[in-house]
Amino acid sequence: MDELEADEYLKIPRQNGVQGSGSKVLSRWGFFESSNGAKAILCVEKHSSSSGSIGEWEMESSSEVGQICNLVLSPLGHSDKVVWQGTKHGFFSVKSAYHLEMQHRNQTRGESSTTGQAGEIWKAIWNLQAPLVLKHFVWKVCNNILPTKVLLSSKKIVQNLMCPCYLREEENIYHILWSCPSSTAIWQECPRRVLNMALEPTDGLGLIEGWLKKLTGVEFIFALAVARQIWLRRNAYVFEDFFMPPMQVLQVAKSSLEAFEEATATMVVERSLPGNIWVKWNKPHMGVMKINWDAVLNKATKNMGAGVVIQDDSGVFVAALSKIVPYIVDPFTAEAIAVWYAVQLACDLGLQNVLLEGDSLNVIANLKKEGSCGNGCEQLITDTKSILSCLVHCSFHHVKRDANMINFGWRTALYIQHIVLAEQEEDS
Repeated sequence: MDELEADEYLKIPRQNGVQGSGSKVLSRWGFFESSNGAKAILCVEKHSSSSGSIGEWEMESSSEVGQICNLVLSPLGHSDKVVWQGTKHGFFSVKSAYHLEMQHRNQTRGESSTTGQAGEIWKAIWNLQAPLVLKHFVWKVCNNILPTKVLLSSKKIVQNLMCPCYLREEENIYHILWSCPSSTAIWQECPRRVLNMALEPTDGLGLIEGWLKKLTGVEFIFALAVARQIWLRRNAYVFEDFFMPPMQVLQVAKSSLEAFEEATATMVVERSLPGNIWVKWNKPHMGVMKINWDAVLNKATKNMGAGVVIQDDSGVFVAALSKIVPYIVDPFTAEAIAVWYAVQLACDLGLQNVLLEGDSLNVIANLKKEGSCGNGCEQLITDTKSILSCLVHCSFHHVKRDANMINFGWRTALYIQHIVLAEQEEDS
């Protein structure tokens, strides 16, 4: 193993090679180190020419190297199993394959400047401090799916394209929300900056983009609220034969935003009260060791920090562990590795009656479930269950992250974050 560690790239003879019997393999390897010091070698093979000269790594396959290195190997040597990552249960379905293919096409498709601008618009919209119903309305506008007469006509639902409020122009999103005389009467009562906006005829996304560029944050939210009330007034006129006056439309839009701000302020005050965030350490039953585990994931460096703290029924620290594991990019995998270290530490210390407590509900559910867990960490979960079978009694308890941080110990948690950040600085 010392010789392997000296050189990351190895020349390995290959029988029946793809490029003939004389071809060589350039292997890049990584390993998972278990508690007993065993190392499982993971090779990524690249074939060279038949002449024996080693070729360079292909850029198209560099992502495959990372994906293979991200695989978590079984420390206990359990056999491999085919798992479909497109579903939660690990079994293939045509529906999941379709969604994966569409996701792959979207990732490989070249992004134009228009697409990049649209992404910034969506980011600004979803980050608005506004009611969710308003964001949902804006989403419909940007996707041009408001049921205007033009849209309904394209779906063969109606034949008349004229605006029900004006009866002289076709009703599209730009017309009903901005240029229709019935809507203009409302915008004329708005603040001057909103009134003086000069917008060219466009689709829903262009309309929202124009408002976003020319208005401040508060003015933008108010304009969206007014636009939604204009649409609701149009529906009330079409279906209930009721036409709300312009000033009343503005008043309803303003009142809806004020109600949201008041409700949001109340929630912030309630969350800031000490009595609502006070979390205390709950001791286990007598004779039971309480084990808290947690994981910190750094997606930039693809490293994770795992931490474990063991306390007795009096709250006295018995043992603690911290570990850096490379090539981890998935939060579930990070939590599964952390709980594996927790169980392994309990076994090494000879503990017999333990309570495992963590904030990953998914990991705890997979540990409690009998049989296959059906995901990419099945080997690791199976290894953890095998170690748990050596204990006399083991129970699980899920807590929220705040409670886990208290039980875990602030110093230990901060230490784990520190070593992950230190690792990032060394790599940079």
